[in-house]
Amino acid sequence: MIRQEIRLTIEGDPEHVNANSLILQGLAMRKHPKPQLWGLLARSVFLDHEEYPGLPDIVYKQREDDGKVRTYIVEVETNLTRKNYDKKSLQFKRLGVDEVFFIDLKSCPDDVRLNWVKLQNWLMEGLP
Repeated sequence: MIRQEIRLTIEGDPEHVNANSLILQGLAMRKHPKPQLWGLLARSVFLDHEEYPGLPDIVYKQREDDGKVRTYIVEVETNLTRKNYDKKSLQFKRLGVDEVFFIDLKSCPDDVRLNWVKLQNWLMEGLP
């Protein structure tokens, strides 16, 4: 079996980094549909936009049951504000991006934060 390499961009506080790591691991382990995770170079195309020149936390493509390939962005926020949401929505909802998912870590229940398995399930909840 060939091991899969996942590249994680370290930014933000440790909670943010750990959440991104758990999501990337969860996506990488999927078999059907198998997502294609974008690396740093692929995600860097978002740095060229004026509204919010920033990198999305996670970008992936996958072929859905209807046969279409869709592109998704996952943004993990330690404290999601309306300003962050509006700014990043404008930046990341571009031609070719089908949906942007925001995960607000402040809404995670305390009992879930203390259990890695529960936390990963909570973070992956609702992601296609």
